[in-house]
Amino acid sequence: METLTEKAPSQRPGSLTRRTWPIVVVTVALAAVAIGIWAIVAATQPDELEVATEVVDDWVAASEADDAEAVGALFTENAVIADPGLGTRSGRDAVIQEVTDRGPDTTNRRRTGDLVATEDGTFVFPAQFAFNGATWAGEVEVEMDGDLISRLEWLHWERQNQG
Repeated sequence: METLTEKAPSQRPGSLTRRTWPIVVVTVALAAVAIGIWAIVAATQPDELEVATEVVDDWVAASEADDAEAVGALFTENAVIADPGLGTRSGRDAVIQEVTDRGPDTTNRRRTGDLVATEDGTFVFPAQFAFNGATWAGEVEVEMDGDLISRLEWLHWERQNQG
């Protein structure tokens, strides 16, 4: 009786063979392409601070123009807007009504410094406006829901001068 003594060449576990190395090369190449695509997409997506800054600047411009509809378009449907002097109002319609009610006596609205991200995911910035001949300055905090404001709160205001 004859036995076969020829064995397959011994291989270390995990070593590449002629059959497995192309699979590894293709897998590594695909992973590199996927990482490259992810990096390009991530680099072209605006970050939250950039989006919030743009929306706040649009809010300031629309407010200064007394364009209630443009202001309302920057807020979520259930937005909350709070002011130490006027209280809290909820909903986009209330935001639009606030712009309509205040009339042209509130002027020179502007952001006087950069937005700063807080630990809880909101953004705070210094602002200023004129009302009935006086200039007021303070801080505003905004909470974003994507590219819309879900909450805007005047944290405090101080009279700067009387005109």
